[in-house]
Amino acid sequence: MTQKQFSRRRPAKYYKVRELSKHTPNPVRIICIVVESRPGAALVQDICDEMGKQGTITVTIDEELKVAERYILTGDIKQNQENPDEDIRLIAFSAFGVTSLDINLFKEVLALGERVKPASRG
Repeated sequence: MTQKQFSRRRPAKYYKVRELSKHTPNPVRIICIVVESRPGAALVQDICDEMGKQGTITVTIDEELKVAERYILTGDIKQNQENPDEDIRLIAFSAFGVTSLDINLFKEVLALGERVKPASRG
């Protein structure tokens, strides 16, 4: 019997939606609220960014997301090949509902994580 080898997926880094571009390394993770939703797609808005600076992005996902619900989405940034002038979109492979998440506490944890230097491996 042969064993299948699976390549390990890179860890997703948290981004604000306005920081995303076609050059952003995949995979990415965002925290958002659903503005519009239909089967297979949704328009989401960043909830971790400063007021007035929140970005929006179209998300392609297998499941239907609920409007006004908060989610952590993980996926890859893609640009339309036929129309490169079109905005980027997030092809999400994971959606985790976080409606009860304390956003301010989460922001503090992210800020603390950026200040901590990774331990060197000997």
